[in-house]
Amino acid sequence: MRKPRYALFFLSWTALSTVALAGPRFSFAFRAGSLLPSAASFNGDVVGAYNDGLAASADMLSSMGLTTTLSEMAKIAGAADWGGEVEMFLGPVLSVVAGGGYWRETRSAALHGEGDFMGSALAYDEGVTAKFSLLSLYASVRANLYALEGRLRFYAGAGIGYYWCPTSTTTTMKIDVDGSSDVDSPYETDARGSALLPHLNVGADVRLLGPLSAGIDIRYALGKIATFKITGSTDGAGVGEQFYYSDTAGNTKPFVFELNGFNIGLMLKLRL
Repeated sequence: MRKPRYALFFLSWTALSTVALAGPRFSFAFRAGSLLPSAASFNGDVVGAYNDGLAASADMLSSMGLTTTLSEMAKIAGAADWGGEVEMFLGPVLSVVAGGGYWRETRSAALHGEGDFMGSALAYDEGVTAKFSLLSLYASVRANLYALEGRLRFYAGAGIGYYWCPTSTTTTMKIDVDGSSDVDSPYETDARGSALLPHLNVGADVRLLGPLSAGIDIRYALGKIATFKITGSTDGAGVGEQFYYSDTAGNTKPFVFELNGFNIGLMLKLRL
């Protein structure tokens, strides 16, 4: 875990040292946008397994004569990403960037059934909630593709980023018989993973007034967080071990989170 952090620190330190010798100009930017990770394993296997399991429970409750309501889990399709960056200009063409961002997403599914069963009022609730957070710290090198007298700029570049992703999964099951709880068993598992990944970068900015400018920036991460470790659970089981999940076929696989996808942001910049 330390090597990726040291590598990112060394890259940032080298860039800052080089820029300092060149007498740079700076821009400070606030960024608001959307992160669109592919999350192929979660969207394809995890979501499907959860929805299939709840659908099977709904069929069982219906066969018992209960009325059911099922809300399926949706796939991750993107969510708001917030952050900022500092850009240091080496000259008319090259610049280096250091920045960060924060993204979080929650997905849930729930089943409710109720009715009379064998002379008793039965209520059944089952659900699952998956929460993700993603903190990114990145460094990039950019080259101007086109610049118009300091007013308009198009650029392209590449860099590397450190991604830290805590996640938690909570499953619940509650059965009420004649108004009293017979079963109530929530279970939570927390896990965390991280990775150092390359990215591509393109964007444009236009000067608005004085030192203020606005821009659009697009990064595309290449890779995935391949290993998650359990950091906590309701009964303490599995702490320190690798986090696994079951797919729609019942196969057990190590959980991964694919970050391949666009991170599109609008930026407001102050250039000094």
